Amino acid sequence: QGIEQGLEQGLEQGRQEELQKFRNSLDRQLRRLFPHDITAKHLHLINEAGSDTLSEWAENLVVADSIDEVFSKKS
Repeated sequence: QGIEQGLEQGLEQGRQEELQKFRNSLDRQLRRLFPHDITAKHLHLINEAGSDTLSEWAENLVVADSIDEVFSKKS
């Protein structure tokens, strides 16, 4: 049981580390493309977002003309 618990904790830690790398990558890209537009609100959104939302924003980033377009919902 201890081994199982240790494995699960290791997997969860790995997931969290990968999610943080994704957040850091999006942050760097936004700072490069919109260096004067990123705000504390944007950083908060990134830090609270899950992987699906981060993926959506990363896709939006490719075609966005403004930082607000990155964070908008596409229909």
